[in-house]
Amino acid sequence: MLLDLIENADKYSPADRPIRLVMHLGEGVLCIDVIDQGIGIPQDELETVFERFHRASNAPERTGSGLGLSVVKLLVEGMGGTIGVRSRLGEGSCFTVSLPR
Repeated sequence: MLLDLIENADKYSPADRPIRLVMHLGEGVLCIDVIDQGIGIPQDELETVFERFHRASNAPERTGSGLGLSVVKLLVEGMGGTIGVRSRLGEGSCFTVSLPR
């Protein structure tokens, strides 16, 4: 799950931009943020980004099948957790995984 999120961050970010992982404890949950400074996701596509075969309209050609994030969501939910995303075009994305402690 984390490997796929990190690989996505790397795939859609310039080589000279860092990718950050931030872990923090909430009330009864462990939250993991994967934060990049990449191309971002259009706001109107954020609700569908975890659907099978979905690729953002601004994704470069031949960058994947559109299955990665749907598999990540299945894995997270299989562990009793949730996943969400915040993003701004041209600034990057933050995927947050919340897992029960």
